[in-house]
Amino acid sequence: MTAAARSYSPRPITEPQRKAIFAAARQRGMSTDDVRALCPKGSVSMLSSLEASRVLDRLNGKTDDDRSRRTKRRKSGARDVTRMISSDQLAYIDKLRICMGWTKRHMGEHLDAKHYKSDPSRKMSVMQSSPDAVAVIEHLRKIATRKLHFHGVNLGMRKADEPNVKELPAMMRVLPPHDALIELFTERCGRWRTANPESDWAKWADAEAQASGRRTSCPTTCAEMARLIERMEAELFADPTLSAANEPDESDDDPPAVIAKIGGAR
Repeated sequence: MTAAARSYSPRPITEPQRKAIFAAARQRGMSTDDVRALCPKGSVSMLSSLEASRVLDRLNGKTDDDRSRRTKRRKSGARDVTRMISSDQLAYIDKLRICMGWTKRHMGEHLDAKHYKSDPSRKMSVMQSSPDAVAVIEHLRKIATRKLHFHGVNLGMRKADEPNVKELPAMMRVLPPHDALIELFTERCGRWRTANPESDWAKWADAEAQASGRRTSCPTTCAEMARLIERMEAELFADPTLSAANEPDESDDDPPAVIAKIGGAR
């Protein structure tokens, strides 16, 4: 071995690559653990520049050219374990549901009518792995983006062109609440007040301050209203023992079997 060969070391991951990896992972609702699982040494910081490029390709849906390593693992008899759905992915799916003003039942019924492109025999209401959750997230992101985009177009706040999923966070921060979101917000407020008859809802809402200094209990954008809905649902559905079996009447959050398939969500 020559001195040059002995002294060679792979170029380490660059800061732009590191940022790009985590940005791509966030867009797909993946957790830090999900990203680490894609790294040969279980750490993003220990990736070489070439390895980082391969990880980024996988996150962006490009063909993985590391076939030789997978083939070797299969030949050795090692079990190819499918990554499980993460809590971050389930939380992001819930955020997208709220963004559209859907109840859990509405989302479940919608996904029950859709099928995975990779396997048309399977309904999207049944998620068995992290890749399934990624497919559901991408599907819901497209729907949410179109809903908010055309809401903005109708208000004269956006141009009537094709919506872009990358603009979804910005639209949430800028656009006023749409009708479906307001309807869900009103229902959750009524349910929260019923569950907390002795409490002041506005005081509870204002306990979480806004960066702008405005009152949290007076939401003016989709993002502000969605955040309040998230907080109310976190309290209303905190008890895992609640189910349709012990409720006197059926509601949009006492789900049929289809919703129970989605990460155990009610």
